[in-house]
Amino acid sequence: MSMTTFRHVVRGTFPGESWSCTLHSTGTLTVAAANAAWETAWGLLWSGQSAPNDNINQLVSQNVFTTAYETVTLDPVTGKQTGAAAGAVSLPGTATTVNCPPQDSCVISWTTATPTRAGRGRMYLPVFVAAALSGGLLSTASQLIVAKAGYNLWQSLIGAGLTPSIYSRTTKNTTVITGGNVGNIIDTQRRRRDKLVETRVVLQAG
Repeated sequence: MSMTTFRHVVRGTFPGESWSCTLHSTGTLTVAAANAAWETAWGLLWSGQSAPNDNINQLVSQNVFTTAYETVTLDPVTGKQTGAAAGAVSLPGTATTVNCPPQDSCVISWTTATPTRAGRGRMYLPVFVAAALSGGLLSTASQLIVAKAGYNLWQSLIGAGLTPSIYSRTTKNTTVITGGNVGNIIDTQRRRRDKLVETRVVLQAG
């Protein structure tokens, strides 16, 4: 049976905006089965498994939600979508402290056996609460939580028969993910501010 390339997307909301995370994989599953595997894997990253402190929802505010899962199949020649499966859910964060700015994101960096930029990928997680930081950087404790959670997601997909991969939009080829890491510098994803309505105050005398 030939291998299919899948694009997995998880979507969610936070006040005034929305967020999404994307990961690719290959496998011989149906698109519905691949999406079910993606939902399970994200659930492990979000809510944890059996290890202590392997759930990112403790770093995410109660007003930030995971709301939907989607998996699409990609044409091997054109890269265009050929099939899709989706599902809805409502998973809130559990933290009660204030959010970081909407565009701030912790990133899971994926690595492969290819030692160039083409062999690396990134997955932007939803905005964390400010308490996840220390001195303006992601705290060591928070890094470890994300590292464990990311490992759970990666291994869950493999266990379901999928091979998490980096996908090239240019060549339409995939490279197998062999590992990953979590840095302590918060990254910026400006498209997460697209729907925010800005209020302004004019210059005025005191």
